[in-house]
Amino acid sequence: MAQTLIEGVTNYWCRTQGIHYRDLDTHPQIDDVVILIKFIEEYQRDFTAKQRIYSYVIWDWCYKQRKPLSNKYLKALTKTIRQIESRRTSKQKQLRHTRQKIKALRTLP
Repeated sequence: MAQTLIEGVTNYWCRTQGIHYRDLDTHPQIDDVVILIKFIEEYQRDFTAKQRIYSYVIWDWCYKQRKPLSNKYLKALTKTIRQIESRRTSKQKQLRHTRQKIKALRTLP
């Protein structure tokens, strides 16, 4: 019973990620695929159009063509992460500044 439930949940997760359940056991680059899934899950809402397209290229290379992530792709993923984190930090600073400005305006007599 518990095994069936685990398989069902795992199968559902695989379908939501765009992979097949059987690939967990048979895909030669499943570790790289999982890395890509985690990467896309975390950063996709902040991708630029170019980054989104490039992530699909990397996905096709690794998942569909069953090839390992090369250093070229790993460097590209690292660069993308740095860019997105930098944008996130800038947005947070801008929001903090705006909030402080609003608080200052509220306290004026």
